[in-house]
Amino acid sequence: MKSRKLIISRKEEITNSHPQLVEYRKQDDRDKFNDLMEILLPEIREYADNWLHRAEENHHIEKGKYKVDDFMGELYIATYDHIEETIEDKRLYVWMLSKVNQIMEDKITDDNFDAAFFQSLNTYTDLEQSSMDEKLTVNEKGELALEDSLDATMNDSAEEKYRYAVAEVFVDHAEDDIVEKLNAQLKAEDVDNEIRRVIQNSTIKEKSIIDLYTLHKLSVVEIAQVTRLELHHVQKVIANLQWSIIQMTDEKNVEG
Repeated sequence: MKSRKLIISRKEEITNSHPQLVEYRKQDDRDKFNDLMEILLPEIREYADNWLHRAEENHHIEKGKYKVDDFMGELYIATYDHIEETIEDKRLYVWMLSKVNQIMEDKITDDNFDAAFFQSLNTYTDLEQSSMDEKLTVNEKGELALEDSLDATMNDSAEEKYRYAVAEVFVDHAEDDIVEKLNAQLKAEDVDNEIRRVIQNSTIKEKSIIDLYTLHKLSVVEIAQVTRLELHHVQKVIANLQWSIIQMTDEKNVEG
């Protein structure tokens, strides 16, 4: 797995490139702007790739209907159009993650819920509405969204390259002895498998939270901004993930 130090270095690289991006925008030099963006954004592309695979495996969209390049192209345009007036240099990495997340969610929402569907939804009887409970839910903003299937199989997306570790889950406890204690009691392979099990049985929003926390090293505040969720919801997902790892030690002690 990419180290926290490497991810932070990549964030700093994007931050340091902000003035050059702004200068290319002022010069209306789209080619140089896009060339620099291509160098800066492998992690953003990975996030989009993971998100797309998860949407496919949970049957939100038809497999193969979209390509990551479709979303990245829109991100390039949005960044080019708004980098001068709306993006602070220190927040550029988080802004880009947030923007590509919004682009993907909005695109899939537009494709799956057309105006006719929304108009007819109000005419459903209570019985008909109940039959749809497994497919529809209401998110924190009161918007309709697809409910994730809990029996989705693991995919072969970019996350398969990583091995999840205790230190990635307990980032805020780096100075505590909890990481050392857990590493002493648990096998690395078991930790990786447990985290993947939690991810597999999570909604797509929850999967994104875990992804952003473990792979992209974002704070809970930054994750809330990217996913457009309430802070307490992000904290709950991370706390549940941490608790699942702690419970492994209890099970191990019982077995022992």
